Amino acid sequence: MDGDVGSMGYWLGNKDVGDGEQEITSIGDGHRIEGQLHFR
Repeated sequence: MDGDVGSMGYWLGNKDVGDGEQEITSIGDGHRIEGQLHFR
């Protein structure tokens, strides 16, 4: 993730945790970052 809106990070799962991704959806005032988690 590069820290900009729309940036996404991905991970591969294992037997305990599934695959997924996280997307930055908004950044406010340099202190608040909102995002969405997507599990596959």
